[in-house]
Amino acid sequence: MKMSILGIVTIISLSSCVQAKHFWRGDLMSIKKVCKKWGNNILDVSKFKSVAGNKDEEAIRAKMTCSLIKNQKQYIGKNTLEIRKSFGNYTGHYFSDIYPTYIIQTAKTNKQNTWQIVFFIDRKRKVSKIVVHKNCCDN
Repeated sequence: MKMSILGIVTIISLSSCVQAKHFWRGDLMSIKKVCKKWGNNILDVSKFKSVAGNKDEEAIRAKMTCSLIKNQKQYIGKNTLEIRKSFGNYTGHYFSDIYPTYIIQTAKTNKQNTWQIVFFIDRKRKVSKIVVHKNCCDN
């Protein structure tokens, strides 16, 4: 009995580790498509943060997304607090509120998609990768 419980706990623990590393990611947009869709304005982190609440917030941030993705190495290893301090409060949602996320396009109709920048994090809450993710539904 004791061995069965230990076995079940081990399996659950291992599966949660695998799941944490490869959790649901949904549709991601390639860097090529990001740059084609929104352009390649140079990332200005202070501007990214300062447009919060502006009616053009998403469009302004979207135009800097290509640059952010291309230059993401400078943010790899930073913790979530540093990202929030640099980029401002999160505007999107990815699985839980610990992931830094920023909406760059909100769907206006059911046929459109909402897209967001997601800072994937590791177990230490440090950025491991930055992607553009379709917020909502998988096909």
